[in-house]
Amino acid sequence: MRHAVAALLLLAASASPAAEPRTGGVTARSDQHGHHDCTITLGPRDRLAQDGDLVIPAGAEVESAMALRGSVIVQRGAKVRKAVAAGGSVRVEGGAQVIESAVAISGDVRVDAGGRVGGDAVSFGGRVRLAEGGTVGGSVVGLSLQLAGLDLEGLLREQLGAEGTCRVEQR
Repeated sequence: MRHAVAALLLLAASASPAAEPRTGGVTARSDQHGHHDCTITLGPRDRLAQDGDLVIPAGAEVESAMALRGSVIVQRGAKVRKAVAAGGSVRVEGGAQVIESAVAISGDVRVDAGGRVGGDAVSFGGRVRLAEGGTVGGSVVGLSLQLAGLDLEGLLREQLGAEGTCRVEQR
């Protein structure tokens, strides 16, 4: 479970059309002594926040917006290709656009009136909250993380806090 956060970020952030080259990514690995390493590689138009919220301001155009232990907030007039929050929520304000997917791990995806997600809105351990007048072009998926009385969401939240800070490399 130690690499759960990095693996989920990789899965959520790396899904892109085959014709489009990938500019960034997330890797997680362990050495033979059990030491863990998390590296996030950002492309020139990717944005990341660790241990806090990532706000994409009006007029900004971002490829991937990722928050680790924080939320992604896409403000009115901003455009993001993909938005991923691990240990927080994704909020798409009215007049803002997420072109592909919005994914929250242990948080909510909230699409305000006039906000748009062109692809899927997915929440693992939270809910998708779609205001009247907000739109999602793909699937709306909210998954509970409880199994046979085991609170997987609580375990994931613990791991999000224990994972530590990932090393960031800018391309």
